[in-house]
Amino acid sequence: MHIEKYLSHTFQKSRASSPYQLILDKEENAYAEDNNSIREELISKYASFLGSTEFDFEKKYAFLSYHEAAFKGQSAFYLNFIKWTYKELWHENLDPVTLEWFRRKIKPVAKGWLESKKIDFNIAGGLQKLDERITVMDARGNPIPVAYIQFWFEDELLFEDKNKDQNMDPYDFDLFMRSWFSGTGEMAVIPGDKLLKTIVSGEYLKDMIKRFFQKYGKHTHNKGLRDRMINLMPVTFEKLKNSRLDVLRKTL
Repeated sequence: MHIEKYLSHTFQKSRASSPYQLILDKEENAYAEDNNSIREELISKYASFLGSTEFDFEKKYAFLSYHEAAFKGQSAFYLNFIKWTYKELWHENLDPVTLEWFRRKIKPVAKGWLESKKIDFNIAGGLQKLDERITVMDARGNPIPVAYIQFWFEDELLFEDKNKDQNMDPYDFDLFMRSWFSGTGEMAVIPGDKLLKTIVSGEYLKDMIKRFFQKYGKHTHNKGLRDRMINLMPVTFEKLKNSRLDVLRKTL
């Protein structure tokens, strides 16, 4: 998960823009092509700040608000990230005991900050009945956290590819998420004459939806999910606008 996109940071020998900006231990060139080291270090520094006995809750809340303001994306995505840090925090180099220790340090502050913003993340409650967008269910029939879905599509569409180009404009990505999935913020409607543009091809988009369905959607509780996504594809993406639904069903 691209933690470095959510936590504002700088490197040694660089001036921090705020007392709340995280300063990594080494100079920037030392992290070249090693994002895992950056992410592991950011997790540790983030947890240490929120778990510190040196700072009161007011400063810790200000810390989170600073990073929210610095985040270049839709606010709901950042709020989902904060929830992820105390519920599902993960890094491949950190063992389960260490991860649980970090989560316990993070949770009181992160959860309190979210509650102070009066954000209701319980998408399984009564409000969900008014939201006709997609809710993806797990094998037990529980809603899969929208943060998982968001992070999965970020890797596929939002962040830079091997040629250092963004596959999709962040504003368009936000429209895509809010038009398809419940729990992603205020519902968005994509105008028929302004379908979303991507650098990646139509074939890539079809394969992306197929892989998403195979990973998250192949449970009995997701009856109709495949058809819903197929119906949405030509009215969402510019490169799929001329796709026939019967052909899409055969490829997916």
